Amino acid sequence: MEEDGFTLVKRRGRDGQRKIIEAHEQAQASTSGSEAKEEERVNGSLQDIRKAITMAMHEVEQSNMFKWLKIRLEKVLDGRKLGMISVLGNGHFDSPFEDGTYQLAMCLLLRQLYKAEFDFREPVCTAMERLWLERDLEDNCSCDFLNKKGEPQESESDTECCHLIVLIHGIASLHEDILKSRWRPDSLDGLILICNHISDTALPPYLRDPPEYPAYAKFLKIGRFEEFPEFAKRRNAFANTALAYWKKEFGGTFPI
Repeated sequence: MEEDGFTLVKRRGRDGQRKIIEAHEQAQASTSGSEAKEEERVNGSLQDIRKAITMAMHEVEQSNMFKWLKIRLEKVLDGRKLGMISVLGNGHFDSPFEDGTYQLAMCLLLRQLYKAEFDFREPVCTAMERLWLERDLEDNCSCDFLNKKGEPQESESDTECCHLIVLIHGIASLHEDILKSRWRPDSLDGLILICNHISDTALPPYLRDPPEYPAYAKFLKIGRFEEFPEFAKRRNAFANTALAYWKKEFGGTFPI
């Protein structure tokens, strides 16, 4: 557990992660009204988590959504290696009734598929969820996933591999911080997001001219957003979610 309240499970970090943490802190402060709702939860045991994750991984792996995602990711990667998967703001995953259980299951399946480094950040983990992250996830990997100091470290493959950041139903300021920190052609070309799907015809007020989040607004114009198919088992888990990316081969003038 870091001083800012985040549970950090990772092998390698990247530059710009502090901005990501700051964005999460802002989100956490703005959602203080959810504390009462959290108190109503019945937290799952370690056994509950293991059972829920195992079930969710099976359900996700067999779904048309995940089959679609694998095909689309391969096309976006186009022979490049996926070196890092970062999961930001996943939510609870201690029961089959939590959206975060299926979201984390998808990320774990992608980690297995691509043998990628893994970075998990979530401010509201229960004690048993933290224990599962430290014990089960670490035991299932040949490398040390738990960085006790919580200090971001630069990936050895930072310039050679792609980085997948998963921020399903993430706040706009978090999208902005990620994109702003990567707003260079070479860096943005290696970034893949699983994030909010926003239609060009229904822009929220904070992305209209002049936008409150300029990097996010520019990315909506130059990037490609491919909406996820429905996940029938738990529709809300991936509702309004997209695979988003930009590649230098798209051409055109890169906006500064």
